[in-house]
Amino acid sequence: MKVYCLLILFFVSFWAHAQRVKGTINAVNSNEALAYATVEINGLNKDYTKYTYADRNGAFKANLTQGEYTIQISYTGYENLLDTITIDSKETLTIIFELNELPISNINPIITANLIPESNTLLINKSNFLKLAGSFNDPSRLLTKFPGIAATNDQSNFISLLGMPPSMAGWFINGASVVNPNHLSNTGTFTDQSSPNGGGVNMISGNSIAEFRFVQSPLNGEYFNIGSGLSDFTLDIPKGLNFSIGLLGTEIKYGYEKEQFKFGLNYRYSTLGILSSIGVPLGDEKINFQDFHTRIERNGKSFRFSFDLLFGGNSNIHDPLEEVVFFKDALFIGLTGRQEIASIRYDVYKNKWRLDNTFNYSSRNSNRQITATEDVLGYEIDSLESVQELRVSTKNVFKYFIDNNWEFNYSNNYEIGQINFRDKEGLYQRGAGIANIKYRKRKFLVEGGIGVSFIGRRNLAEIGNDNKVGSESRFLLQYGNNKNRVSGRVSTGFVSVLPEIMILGSKSVPMETINMIVDYVHEGKWGKMKIGGYYHRFNNVLISENARVSYFSRFDLVEDVVNTGDYTSDGEASIIGGLIQYQKEYKNLQFVTNYSLYDLEISDNIIGDYNFNYTYSATLSYSKKVRDNQLLISSTLQGRGANNEFNINLEESRNQGTTIYNRMEVQRLTPYSRLDFKLSYSWGKTQEQNNKYLLSIDILNLLNRRNDSYSFYDALADEIILNNQLGLIPILKFEVNLF
Repeated sequence: MKVYCLLILFFVSFWAHAQRVKGTINAVNSNEALAYATVEINGLNKDYTKYTYADRNGAFKANLTQGEYTIQISYTGYENLLDTITIDSKETLTIIFELNELPISNINPIITANLIPESNTLLINKSNFLKLAGSFNDPSRLLTKFPGIAATNDQSNFISLLGMPPSMAGWFINGASVVNPNHLSNTGTFTDQSSPNGGGVNMISGNSIAEFRFVQSPLNGEYFNIGSGLSDFTLDIPKGLNFSIGLLGTEIKYGYEKEQFKFGLNYRYSTLGILSSIGVPLGDEKINFQDFHTRIERNGKSFRFSFDLLFGGNSNIHDPLEEVVFFKDALFIGLTGRQEIASIRYDVYKNKWRLDNTFNYSSRNSNRQITATEDVLGYEIDSLESVQELRVSTKNVFKYFIDNNWEFNYSNNYEIGQINFRDKEGLYQRGAGIANIKYRKRKFLVEGGIGVSFIGRRNLAEIGNDNKVGSESRFLLQYGNNKNRVSGRVSTGFVSVLPEIMILGSKSVPMETINMIVDYVHEGKWGKMKIGGYYHRFNNVLISENARVSYFSRFDLVEDVVNTGDYTSDGEASIIGGLIQYQKEYKNLQFVTNYSLYDLEISDNIIGDYNFNYTYSATLSYSKKVRDNQLLISSTLQGRGANNEFNINLEESRNQGTTIYNRMEVQRLTPYSRLDFKLSYSWGKTQEQNNKYLLSIDILNLLNRRNDSYSFYDALADEIILNNQLGLIPILKFEVNLF
């Protein structure tokens, strides 16, 4: 009885001195709620630590006993806020916290992301890729500013992660996969054929992107471990009317907001297409594209619903009557394509749990018309190549905050699609589900997860399915806080085979992976630094031992390689490397640099085309507020190792009138480097107190360096040509915010 009375007295005493804190987290300039910001509460006079997250409306709650506390709030792209509060009464304490956007657009997401960031995720907000030099308003091109990620061709947004090919990358919206969302997907490809993974211009405009999240697979099982990383977009069309014109596109955007309802439209048309249509000479080809995005969003007290609809079309036309064009190994007169994407997202959130659901439909249709006259090669060619694909995908995430220390997460991702490719057609499916639990205590974080994934295919002309199922697991241990932490991660799982390769006849055997990564982050008065190391191992790698061709090659989607009888899944590969990043801010200046060194080894010493061995970048930015106007100057030096490629057999190339490689001999081209520069100035004021006008010049490859790209045999000139990457490209842009 005495014990019972003491317990009652204790709880009465606790609630008598407890006070509810209700906080709202907003951005200073826009006053927009910063959804899901991270909140850390620490007791000044007692051993107390609590982690929580704001909800969709930027709000959070906490019950605290008497005393003094510090509240630290973190949100990607904004300065961390540290405040002190005193609890001395029972009345509810209501506080509005306002975060300032970081003054320089070049943020290092690995270091300044969430309170306890994942080792393999980059979070980049819209301001970053709209301002950084050489990004072309394309977030994928911004990835090359970070270690281990390299561009494979200046004409396109293909990327290679740690020597893995761009064909292993994936595209996602709201966490669910979509088909390749790029215009001119042939741009920058080896044979000028339509690619499933990249292109010249992303049909998702910068005006439509709220957040860009890049996951450096193969560390995440819930995305079927797509090998070379995945780009995940959260969409939005901000309030106001905006018009811009630049070399790449002429664009108009309108966004409407009232209470909890949002509506937006964005339309873009190729500026080069406009100039070409009015008779401006732009060379021997006519390039055109246009895209449209409309969005509806409705927010409630405990839910958010959004619907996005995107359309895009493009063309790249040559006129064979005036000039015969020989490009790589094909004579052609035109490429056309179109894409459609529809995305529905419905999120439900309470104090202790969240449920996020996404459903996506996407499709693409690309055609290449090839023509050769008898005068050129002695025979005529007239053919039409077509790639058609449609996909339906879904993503579900459930988060439950058990208490201040424990958190449970479950996610699953599934897609099913049909593809028609080189007169072959079939169905494919991929899926993964993983459950994990996190434990936080003071500076410790422990996370463990286990799940399952599968891939499958069915050729429509055959009977039966070919499915492969495997397990997923991962473990993370981390110690530290925002300024100092050390972490280690281990995971195993699948890397899915490309749908194109599955449909063309390759075994649908996924690559099994073992992944390990460790890193250390330190922040002090001398700046921020991150040092890390990693090891990835792949089993069941598709290789052709006799031809020395592997899955880590640009030849993977070439039909005569995929269909060869000696193409097996008996290969092995491993990647080992390290990275270092450093960031320093001083007044209006910011300096960021990174360097990565890695090595890719494949069975029987097969050399991967994209095994660049190292990447580096260094960015210096200066921003200055001149009265109510904004000046930004940014410059980036970046580079990587050299391409690998097979030597060309000149005699066989002459006999067959196209490029024939000797796949037993490999040569290495010269290393790649370039300097980018950007200058922008915004002035004037709208009713929303934003700058009304913006003028910018973005220069890719300021020093006009002619980097090596690839070699090919030119049948017209009867010689081997070493093709170069693009030289200096100035992108001028003028933007008006009407309201």
